[in-house]
Amino acid sequence: MRLPNYIEGFPDFVYLYGIEEILKNLCHQLREHGKLRTILRERLGKRACYIYDYTSGKYGISLWYIREILDIWSRVTGGKKEEVFDNIFGAATSFGFRRERKHVMLPKVMTEDLAYLVGVIVGDGWVTSDGGLVGIVSGDEEYLRFVISSLFKKLFGCDVHIRRDPRKNHTYFLETHSKIINAFLVHVFGFKRGKKVPKIPTVFKNYPKNILIEFIAGFFDTDGSVNKSSCTIKFTQKSREILEQIKGELASLEIRSSINYDKRWDGWDLRLSTKDRKKFFTFIKPRTKKKKAMAKNVLLGRWSSLEKDAGLRCA
Repeated sequence: MRLPNYIEGFPDFVYLYGIEEILKNLCHQLREHGKLRTILRERLGKRACYIYDYTSGKYGISLWYIREILDIWSRVTGGKKEEVFDNIFGAATSFGFRRERKHVMLPKVMTEDLAYLVGVIVGDGWVTSDGGLVGIVSGDEEYLRFVISSLFKKLFGCDVHIRRDPRKNHTYFLETHSKIINAFLVHVFGFKRGKKVPKIPTVFKNYPKNILIEFIAGFFDTDGSVNKSSCTIKFTQKSREILEQIKGELASLEIRSSINYDKRWDGWDLRLSTKDRKKFFTFIKPRTKKKKAMAKNVLLGRWSSLEKDAGLRCA
C-alpha cells in the first residue's frame, strides 16, 4: 500500500539522503555521452563541483540539484524523469535541510498508524501557515506523551515537545518543528497551512477500508465523546462536510447515525443510533485510555458504569 510519490511536490531546499547511487548512475550515463563536464559547467556553474561530494554520500543532495541533473540527463538521453523520481522515492532514507543536523524519515507506505495519526491531526491538530510546525492540542497529557509522541517517533523518527497552555489548567500542546513533516502532510493528505481540514483526505480512497476506519478512530479520539447521562456516542465539528462523509462511511458498515445542528456553540454533531453502539466499537478501536475503557464497557453492555464514571467523557 504505497503512498503517492510526494517528493516531486517538495520545495527545492529539501535535502535527500541515501540516493547517491542513483546520482552516480545518472552521471555515468552522461559521461558515456561525453557530455558530463561540459553540460554540468554550462548549467550549474561553480555548483558543478558539488557532484563529487554528493556522489560520495558525504552530504545530502538538494532537490534543486537533483532537478537540474535530471533536466540535463533527460535532454541528453531522452529518458523519462518520472521513472527516476520513482526510484529516488524508493531509495531515499531520510530528509532534511542543509544546515540542520537532524533528519526525519517519511513514510512511504500507508499504514493504520499513519491513518490514525492523520485522523488525530484533522480533529485537533494544525499545520502552521509558515510551514514550520505541526501541532496537536488535547486535554489528555498522558495520551499525547505516550501514544501520539510514540507515533511521531515510529513514523518520522523525530521527537516532539509537549507544553501546557498557560491560559488553561488542563490543555496541552504537542508540537514538532519540522518543515519536512509539514510539507509531507500538505502534499500527501491535502492539509491547508494555517487552516482546519474540513473533509476526509481524498488519498484514503486508494486504500482498503481498514485504513479509513483507523482515520475515523483517530478523529473520534479527538472530536468524539460519550454523554455519560444518556450514553450518546457522537462526533462534534464546526464542519458539517466531514461529518456527512463519516456518516456515509459508517452507513457502509451498517452503523446508523444522524447529524444535528447545535445552536449553543454554532456547530454540528453526528450522533450514533443507540442500537449500533456495540457495532461501532467492533470497528473503531480508540487509543486514549478513557475511551478504551469506554469501548470495553460498551461492548460488555455495562452502560450503568458509564453513567457513574464522569471521567469517561472525552476531554
